[in-house]
Amino acid sequence: MKKIVSLLLILFILLTGSFAQQLKTILDYQVFAMENLQPYLELTVIVRGESPSYVEKEGKLTAEVLINARLQDKHSRKFVDTFSYYLYNTIPSNPNSVRNDFGEIYRKIIDTGEYIVYFNIEDVNDPQRNQEWTDFLTVSFPQDQISVSEINLLTSFAEAEPDDFFEKYGYSLIPKYNDFYPKNIGTFNYFMEIYNTPALFEKNEKVLVKSFIRSTNNQVLNLNHLIHKFEYDPQPVLVILDQFNIQGLPSGNYQLGVEICDPSGKVKTSTYCSFQRSNPQMDSLFNQDNLIVSIENTFVEKMADLGELREHISSIYPVAAPTERKYIRTQSADASLGELQKFFYGFWYKRAPYNPEMAWLDYAEKVKYVNKEFGSPLIKGHRTDRGRIYLQYGPPNSIRAGAYTPTTHPYQIWHYYVIEKELNIRFVFYTNDFVSNDYQLLHSNKIGEIKEPAWQLYLMKGHNTRGDFEQTKPENFFGNDMDFNWNNP
Repeated sequence: MKKIVSLLLILFILLTGSFAQQLKTILDYQVFAMENLQPYLELTVIVRGESPSYVEKEGKLTAEVLINARLQDKHSRKFVDTFSYYLYNTIPSNPNSVRNDFGEIYRKIIDTGEYIVYFNIEDVNDPQRNQEWTDFLTVSFPQDQISVSEINLLTSFAEAEPDDFFEKYGYSLIPKYNDFYPKNIGTFNYFMEIYNTPALFEKNEKVLVKSFIRSTNNQVLNLNHLIHKFEYDPQPVLVILDQFNIQGLPSGNYQLGVEICDPSGKVKTSTYCSFQRSNPQMDSLFNQDNLIVSIENTFVEKMADLGELREHISSIYPVAAPTERKYIRTQSADASLGELQKFFYGFWYKRAPYNPEMAWLDYAEKVKYVNKEFGSPLIKGHRTDRGRIYLQYGPPNSIRAGAYTPTTHPYQIWHYYVIEKELNIRFVFYTNDFVSNDYQLLHSNKIGEIKEPAWQLYLMKGHNTRGDFEQTKPENFFGNDMDFNWNNP
């Protein structure tokens, strides 16, 4: 789901070259809002103490770094805001003096809009040492909606000491400038803000905030212990500070999701961020056989009819991954009830770990539809070619039907505007009679689907084979509308 507030991702830039003339900095910028929804840019710049040039002033060595920022309207290309400030580091005039890192967190009020943002960091004592970055920034905190800040990954958080550089809301929020979590990191910490909840919640209502970690690389992991739920009173700015224990999380790609819900559980808005985990010690403990160790207290536990469960598993074939399709084809017929229950639960848990039952029920409604529309007394609709295409790719944008005539078989041409980045996709179905309702897929221009260049010939009665293999279309005859139906969906 696209974020309500589209912000810049935290940008980590750490230049660690071996040349002394290289300016080394960390630049971190993002957008927050105040209680009245006035946006402000929070810019953090940290300079490695040994990297800038130092000059002697009044008996001390001083480094001076200039930060410039410009905001250009994305549409008019006019510069609408410019600001700059200096960072200083002064040390004793001694070759052995320790040159500590220095920096500042700078906050600047900005307006709602879409910007191109330009940053320049310059070593004043040696202007050739400078860095420049350009990026896009969209700022929007609507008055009639709930919005959120970017999720900020943290190395740690604790009550702040006086004059703490990273203090915010009374806490020391130590940023984590990358999304990689090696085995020696056992906690996942984050901070974010939620805005404008009083606009959609009554004073006596609670704001439900649900956060969870889920796998994004099709691992069937039972991560129910990585779900947190909190209740808050509506406030102009809700500060969320949370921690997950990921000590037992195996290697893989994951996503943190945060959903803001009303008291009934309906999601009002949500935001997500991805991260990577490397934890080789745990990987051997998680194999395909023991990821789902129990279906107790799940919706699958109630599916005790073996025949009915096998039919459910047959119905998910159109949306299954290749390895899952192989299991359905080769093993589901002989598998026990318990094995099929684990497979079925794992199938939906991979796709919707936060609510696998709802994902299945939504899909089951589509199966019910195709069974009614495309099925017959002889075959279930989800086992037909049209049922498979409908379930796999969704409903077509248009359907052209060729009527039953003395010279042609009944046929349909389904048209999709786009499927998996492919444009103007068509499927040609036909049947040898007008009784069974079982249309077979004859041709498609979709990659990976059946292709028959002479599909028009096959739709001609008595012309199911070609004497001339160069011929792909029938001779012109009265009533032939195949080209028209193909080209005018």
